[in-house]
Amino acid sequence: MISFSNVTKAYDKEPILKNLTMSVDRGEITFITGPSGAGKSTLLKLIYCSERPDNGKISVDNWVVHKLKQRAIPYFRRNIGIVFQDFKLLDNKTVFENVALALRIHRMDKKALRMATHNVLKEVKMSHKAKDYPPYLSGGEQQRVVVARAMVTKPMILLADEPTGNLDAENTRTIMKLFREINAQGTTVVIATHNEGLYTGSGRRVLVIKDKYIDREMMG
Repeated sequence: MISFSNVTKAYDKEPILKNLTMSVDRGEITFITGPSGAGKSTLLKLIYCSERPDNGKISVDNWVVHKLKQRAIPYFRRNIGIVFQDFKLLDNKTVFENVALALRIHRMDKKALRMATHNVLKEVKMSHKAKDYPPYLSGGEQQRVVVARAMVTKPMILLADEPTGNLDAENTRTIMKLFREINAQGTTVVIATHNEGLYTGSGRRVLVIKDKYIDREMMG
């Protein structure tokens, strides 16, 4: 599903990832961990083409990502849902509008769009907040909207970058439960985190970044 082969990425000639090789199988929940600054976020950015590798090969499903033309990237990203730590919601749009925006990009007809948006808000238990604006939501509520936005297109891959970094224990459990439910529907989930509590006891594969490459693999 996702494959990195000897990938190097540098900023200002200073490598953040070097000769990194890894793979994620279809249908997995995989955790990427390591200390702050280890390159976890960069690795996710390379998957969804927000960054390009300096060397090495990256493939995602049938896409040869490191060779994608700029014009092809928006079509490639339609297969990927992204959950950011800092939410990236539009404050001037309602919860419903924020989630529906992902479907408008797909040019879905209005009736199907409304139904899909209402259904996913129901899944994350945010239907009652559909007409509210993000600044009036708690951090946990905003993160559930972000998850809904990532889920609504039914992506083949969901990437989450420190998705619970700003949340308390209860909201963290809620978000992780949503990820397990998404995965059970067939979506491959990759979670970057420095929080050992997210993967300890999970029974899921954990890839540890150290010294700019995958130092080891373990089970959570």
